[in-house]
Amino acid sequence: MNINNTLSNFFQISLHQKIIVIAIPMILSNVTTPLMGLVDTAVLGHMQDTYFLAGASVAALIITQLYWLCGFLRMTSTGLSAQAKGSEDPNKLSQSLFQGVLIGFLLGSFLLLVQDGILALGLYFASATPVIEDVISEYFFTRIWGAPAAIVNLALVGWLIGQQKAKQVLLIQVFANLLNLVLNLWFVFGLGLEVFGVALASVVAEYFITIVSLIAALKIIGKTVIQKKWFSVAYLQPLLSLNGNTFFRNLILQACIAFLIFKGVGFGSTSAAINAILMQFFTLIALGLDGVAYAAEALVGEQKGKRNTKGIIYVTLHGLVWSTVVAVVYSLIL
Repeated sequence: MNINNTLSNFFQISLHQKIIVIAIPMILSNVTTPLMGLVDTAVLGHMQDTYFLAGASVAALIITQLYWLCGFLRMTSTGLSAQAKGSEDPNKLSQSLFQGVLIGFLLGSFLLLVQDGILALGLYFASATPVIEDVISEYFFTRIWGAPAAIVNLALVGWLIGQQKAKQVLLIQVFANLLNLVLNLWFVFGLGLEVFGVALASVVAEYFITIVSLIAALKIIGKTVIQKKWFSVAYLQPLLSLNGNTFFRNLILQACIAFLIFKGVGFGSTSAAINAILMQFFTLIALGLDGVAYAAEALVGEQKGKRNTKGIIYVTLHGLVWSTVVAVVYSLIL
């Protein structure tokens, strides 16, 4: 009887629908995210010299790695937001939002403070010519000013996913990419700002995403009074603890990827080229699986907030099924 009950609960269509409703918009949103970099590449590729594209690509890679390392904030914000939704506690809902925004702003501000050291490290590994180094520096020192917005947005996106607002996240991302495209064309070909214009367009788009995401989040929580105690060490401890664990997870993951890339370069150009292709496949697979992961994080967190142990088990099993389906489909295609 227990087995029959478990199977009947497992094959409930409603839970599968919930996962699909969150996962599909997030997969599409993840796919649109690299488009911002592709737009930059396309515009830079039409400039008079190739060193513009080479330098900006290296600088964009440095920026991207920084943001990926801070991706832990998105994960923890999703979990805490989902738990607050499940518990139906307005104070916890507001607390999870503003704590995430605070941590994101502090992290982004820290990156601004240490930007010289980050660039020096990046230039050391890049081993670029002086002309390309100038382009790297110009792009980096412009784009880094978007760090506070970009990292705060990680918290906001995570929070919105926790509230199961995947469609809103997708729409915001699409509009931001369109804005980035228009600004790129205007700044570069209209105003002749070249590399500075490309980087500035991305910065403006990042602040646009953050402002619109914050407005969407504030509409959900409605009227609220920000409490000073939310930002005390005692209240921040759960968030900081989660962030610390996931930060080390991200750090190890990025270190493994960097190890493969650098080792491939050491074996010669053929190995480096093959690794570059494999990394594109890896990124494509990750974008799809992350969509399912976002859905699982939101739904498991909601069940945890409700203190529903069986619900956590059911959502986890459903998430495993859908992640397996996506993985098998990718494997067959590739």
